[in-house]
Amino acid sequence: MIDVQAELYTIGREAILTEHSNVTMSSTVTLKPSDFPFVSIVEEDNAVYKRTSDSARIENHAEVMIEVNVYTTGNSKQQDARSIMATLDKKYGDIGLQRMMLSPVPNYNDTTIYRLIARYRGIISTKKEIYRR
Repeated sequence: MIDVQAELYTIGREAILTEHSNVTMSSTVTLKPSDFPFVSIVEEDNAVYKRTSDSARIENHAEVMIEVNVYTTGNSKQQDARSIMATLDKKYGDIGLQRMMLSPVPNYNDTTIYRLIARYRGIISTKKEIYRR
């Protein structure tokens, strides 16, 4: 298995904390954060990229999907969430990941919390090089 979860989390974490030092972060799914702003960066999928598999079925590349959730509160919660996400979006784009979606998620249980979700994909080699599709 080509495992880059820790590296992608660290890259995202460093980018966010450089510009937004007050953010609490996690590499696990968190449905109800206790501190805000809060960001989770979680690897949601890691599959063998079949187009480059050889006859021995060796994994030469993996198609990885990362999910990012940003939670904010306060008077500028939407702008804060988008600013944090923009920082991560630029960094992940710079390293070769492609954003597949970006969407606000309604929080009907607590409308004081704003949540923004994004998903990124990349094809990653055994040498941990990232390729766009």
